[in-house]
This record gives sequence, C-alpha cells and structure tokens, in this order.
Amino acid sequence: MVIHTQSQLKELLNYDPNSGVLTWKVSRRRTKAGAIAGSLRRNGYVELCISGKMYQAHRLAWLCMTGDWPEKSFDIDHIDMVRSNNSWNNLRLATRSQNKNNSPKHRDNTSGYKGVYFEKSSGKWKAQIMVNYKNKNLGRFPTKQDAYAAYCIAAPIYHHEFARVE
Repeated sequence: MVIHTQSQLKELLNYDPNSGVLTWKVSRRRTKAGAIAGSLRRNGYVELCISGKMYQAHRLAWLCMTGDWPEKSFDIDHIDMVRSNNSWNNLRLATRSQNKNNSPKHRDNTSGYKGVYFEKSSGKWKAQIMVNYKNKNLGRFPTKQDAYAAYCIAAPIYHHEFARVE
C-alpha cells in the first residue's frame, strides 16, 4: 500500500510526537507490531519502506500530525539540524532556501566562521550571506572575527527564525 492519506498512515504506524519515533501497528514479514519503524541511513535521516516505497520518517510525521503532505516546493526543516530527531517540536515547514539557511558552515570552510572567506585580491576577510539563492556582500574586513560579526548581525535580519550562525 502506498501512503496517500493520514488515515492510511495511521492504519500502519503510530507516531509519538514527543520522541519522534514511529512504531508499527501491525506485524509485517520480519517485524512485529510495536517495533520501531525505520532505520538510520548514512545521510542521517530515518527512512522506512512500505510496500516497496521508501519514506523519510520526518515526512510521515508531518502527514500524521497535519493530515497533509507538504507541497512539493516545501521541505521539512529539522530546527536543531539533527536529521534523526523527528519530534514534532523540532519540525517546521520551510522553503528550500530557508532550509539551507538553517545549516552549518560548509565543510570546505577554511576561516572557521560561517559566511566568512579570505579574499586574496583584497587581502581582506569577506563576509557574505545567501539571500534567495544569491550571495549578498556584507563587506570586507581586516580580521575574520570582524567579518563574522557582520555575518552574525545580518543572519537574523535576512534569515529570520531560520538564521544559523555557527
């Protein structure tokens, strides 16, 4: 059975909004009723298979609590950035841009600060922030700490509740 509605989901699974854990209501193949549904994947998300189709647990949690799948243009953001934490108070609807705003500094960041890069041509530290998929220059600074301070001021202005500065 492919899950299309909240009622179909609730026939198969229980969702605990406090823990974020889904459990099976019915026994299936090698899984007994009451067992935790899904497994942690390498990408950090909990996923489970229903009738040969893979589902992300946070999307099922959303359907269970709201009665609707999020529209295709929306993501479900994990507020604390822990992809396996599917407790209801940790999930929120977000555009792709908002979801990216609530992310840590890039893996290849060499300054140690989100939004801060050394610009060889000027010999200064550049602060920039992504706004609607476009980089917005926040200025060039003598130290990376000064550049980071500019980023920390700008993040809540441009990203609102999705601002992440670490």
